[in-house]
Amino acid sequence: MSTVIRRAVRYALPARSGVARPGDRVEGAVLAVAVVGALLGVPVAAAVGSEVYASGKVTAAEQSRTRHRVEARLLVDAPPPPTAETGRGIAVEQPVALASWPAPDGTPRWGEVLTNAGARAGTVVRVWVDDTGAVRPAPLTVEGARVGGAVVAFALWCGLAGLLAFAWLVVHVVRGWLSAVTWEREWALVEPEWTGRRR
Repeated sequence: MSTVIRRAVRYALPARSGVARPGDRVEGAVLAVAVVGALLGVPVAAAVGSEVYASGKVTAAEQSRTRHRVEARLLVDAPPPPTAETGRGIAVEQPVALASWPAPDGTPRWGEVLTNAGARAGTVVRVWVDDTGAVRPAPLTVEGARVGGAVVAFALWCGLAGLLAFAWLVVHVVRGWLSAVTWEREWALVEPEWTGRRR
């Protein structure tokens, strides 16, 4: 392991070598900055993810107080499932159908709700509603907020690390191209003396 680390340090810090060219030093400096930036990005991403999680917990607590699960009864038949056959199968979206349900204060409400394809009128479907009785998505959970924070933190760090890696890759490719051009130019100067051939 120590040998690998020493090699990595020599690669990242070519200025220690007497044969290192300016381009090698620039690439080494960019690589060092990229590694340090990626390491420093870990606590930054973690802090952002923690803030997202904290905000999500507040949202989850608020939605758990203001959203309620009620039973909606279909007033019409739901659209039937598709009958088209394909070799790879087809993706089916959950259909909607007109239904009625009671608001939290007991007031009857009507509207479209998600249900299963082919469900018959009178079928009971459980839906989430807010304090006014309007249909809403299921409330956010604390676990969902935790997952959301972790996803944001991971995505942020991956974006930062990817940007730094791309910057180093650009420098690496450009340095390689410049080195090849320089080598070809220098070889054109010394080739006649080494080979005795004149261009």
